[in-house]
Amino acid sequence: MNRARIAMTPSTLLFCSIWVFSSAWAASAIEQQVQYFPHFADGGGYSTAWYFTGYGLGLSSIDIEFFDKNGFRQSLATDQGTGSVFHLSLNGYASASLGTLGGGGSAKTGWVRITSSTPVGATEVYRYSTSSGLISQAAVLSSNAVGSATLFVSDARKTAVALLNTYPSNTLNFRLLDKDGIRVGPTSTYSLQPGNQMAIYVNQIPGFEDISILDGSIELSGSSPFFLTSLVFEGPSFATVPILAGRTVPAGSRASLLNQFNLLVAQTKETGDQLLPPGAEDLALFADFLRQPRTGLIRLLPRETYDGFLTVRGGGAYYSFGRLTHEYGYGSDLELQQGHLSVGFAGADFGFLTSLGDVPIDSVTSDHPAVQYLASFVAPANLADARAQQQRAEAGFTIGAYSYIDRLKAFAASSYALRSINYNTSDVLVAFRVVRFDTDGSAILVWKLLRTYPVPRLE
Repeated sequence: MNRARIAMTPSTLLFCSIWVFSSAWAASAIEQQVQYFPHFADGGGYSTAWYFTGYGLGLSSIDIEFFDKNGFRQSLATDQGTGSVFHLSLNGYASASLGTLGGGGSAKTGWVRITSSTPVGATEVYRYSTSSGLISQAAVLSSNAVGSATLFVSDARKTAVALLNTYPSNTLNFRLLDKDGIRVGPTSTYSLQPGNQMAIYVNQIPGFEDISILDGSIELSGSSPFFLTSLVFEGPSFATVPILAGRTVPAGSRASLLNQFNLLVAQTKETGDQLLPPGAEDLALFADFLRQPRTGLIRLLPRETYDGFLTVRGGGAYYSFGRLTHEYGYGSDLELQQGHLSVGFAGADFGFLTSLGDVPIDSVTSDHPAVQYLASFVAPANLADARAQQQRAEAGFTIGAYSYIDRLKAFAASSYALRSINYNTSDVLVAFRVVRFDTDGSAILVWKLLRTYPVPRLE
């Protein structure tokens, strides 16, 4: 085939907050924003609250997700019900909040991910109370992912750190120095898997258990960027500790340059991810349509521009209508590359596209004359027949008045029908419409799933 196919490859009472404020805001104030709060505690006298405020960018939908230290969802009792996911809305300059109730004899801990359809301000406030009333309260300012950091340690027994890893497996290094700047004890290492969090006092870090220093410092660095906050405790009272620039290795050394490079790559991908969701104006335009079942609105990014620059595999150029993901390799049904739409990407997988012209997406059903052939097609059950259909799809063919092929030029204000057959994964019939193209060549598509078929398998 002249189009290359892609091979498919396979505790603590510490609170903190991280507000990851995207540098993409300057470029587009209507893109989705993701913020991380690496630690919270609820129970045993502790409670945590989050406060949100709008920036006047219109209506913003906010999803608040709670995770435990291993990255699994966990349910909390809050002033807006009990659950692991909560939804809030802000309009214009409005504000909203969500707070845990602090019930139970022992504290639940973990981290929080905040996803908003437009950028919003977010602050975390943590409290400790007894039957006598509020004992201590503090609000934690925002923080960005860092590759290294330095913290003042007034007392290793009372200074605590919380770290969250949202990147691939991360090896963290710790160096402890006394007040004279002399290293104390060994260099300690600790590994965090994706989605994992640790919250620990300095004298609990492996290798530092028997060390007690006053008015010293600790240096942290990671093989990937990490989120960090720190608190110092004086009995039941607590206060934040400033996060200072890292100094673990001399500036200009290879280790330092590699750290900077990894941080820039991760930040670039994180910013790139925020280019993927469709804009608020597109969502508003199709709000009524999207209330219907099995419909959606997506953006496809041009593969030649973004592949390798997003955390999502495939650079946002692919979409699976069966699994509702842009991640390549999970039954991908459609690709945008060099202004063309394609189907069929790995192994014996294949599919057919046909252009319906400028017709409303609402009018397209499986009874449409151009869709009838796609709806009635039976997926082959042996490899030889599947390969023959691949060749047929690449060459293109005509049934009655309509043409079918696996690659078509994408035009704005045009509708299409797609049958995509992914062996051992999915078989779907979809109608979609290219609403418009954005300035970067990305395409906004509105779609509806017309029919699903049994998962195809080869004998």
